[in-house]
Amino acid sequence: MAFSAPTLICQKRELSTKSYLNKSKKDDYIPAIIYGKDQEPIPVMLAAKPTLKEFKTHGVHSIFNLNISGEPKKLISVVREYQNHPVTGKIIHIDFMTVSMTEKFTSSVPVHIIGEEAATKEGGIIQAGLTEIEVECLPQDLPDNITYDISDLKIGNNVTVGDITPPQGVTFLSDPDAVIVTILAPSRATTEDEASENEAAEAGEAVEAKNEE
Repeated sequence: MAFSAPTLICQKRELSTKSYLNKSKKDDYIPAIIYGKDQEPIPVMLAAKPTLKEFKTHGVHSIFNLNISGEPKKLISVVREYQNHPVTGKIIHIDFMTVSMTEKFTSSVPVHIIGEEAATKEGGIIQAGLTEIEVECLPQDLPDNITYDISDLKIGNNVTVGDITPPQGVTFLSDPDAVIVTILAPSRATTEDEASENEAAEAGEAVEAKNEE
């Protein structure tokens, strides 16, 4: 079965001045640059709404076909980096990198944790660590995310990169000792607060019982 990647429509932009970029953003476009081996950087812009829809559907770290208006050839690319607005959180700039379907490349893949409810049923608190794992693979082997089930973890347990089995065709480059998630015991302060609340509740019940006598 042939590999198929979602397509993003781009337009070349001739200017890179601050005023031009600000106008593009106001017109609901995201400025971007396409980098690649043995090629000059290509400044482009993408309509924000369809681009963000594709990111939401496939993940920002997926492989994309970049279709530049007026160009016959699509560029197979990945998002190397993107910038968010410090207030709104919206993506305001993207760096794409072209890749070859026959050459391995490195990318960051988000970690998706499941089973939180079971892992915390004894009162444990989840402490998140590494949220992305750096991987090396062919473009067609790039996973959308790395999923790990923590439902069997107990208080005091943790999960490191080395505990996770890479998908077929994928090599993890991140430190195998890097912690992804830890199940912590409830803090002493939390325990003391709960004890105080229980004592107050018991005292209140005692007063009510005495008043009823």
